[in-house]
Amino acid sequence: SFPIQLGGIPYKSRQRILLEFLVDPIRSNISRLMLAEGHFSFDIPKYAINHYRLPLTLTRPVSTSHEMEPPPHLIVEAMSKLTLYRMQEKVREDITVGEFNRATQSLQSIATHLFSQGELDLAKTALLEVQNVKNQQKLSQEGEKQIKYGTRALLLPGSPEEG
Repeated sequence: SFPIQLGGIPYKSRQRILLEFLVDPIRSNISRLMLAEGHFSFDIPKYAINHYRLPLTLTRPVSTSHEMEPPPHLIVEAMSKLTLYRMQEKVREDITVGEFNRATQSLQSIATHLFSQGELDLAKTALLEVQNVKNQQKLSQEGEKQIKYGTRALLLPGSPEEG
């Protein structure tokens, strides 16, 4: 019901978009579910006719079978990075409401995941902030900024080949 702005997409590059859908219970007589219907609108400034619109329909089959197929690796990786970003947001909320133990546990978990992903500097920052929360009951301004924008940067593509 509202547009999602994707911003600029460099020429000859790929863009992967992860969408999350909350789906109401599905009646048993439905075999295919429409998740979204709409269109992509985009401009290519260098062409005389520069505004384009492509229809888009996202559907998925519905099954009563309980056989689960594992999600593709790219989705698991993207969800892991998104979870880290959401966790750091929750840390800030926990601190605001005085849940300092929960915040420090979450920061330690974030650091562990960052270490496992090879994000050593960001992981060290998270561990330093554990001490700030324990001692001062708040994040340092610099640490909060580094964790927020560092986990957000993990969501961005590293190179055009990665998408």
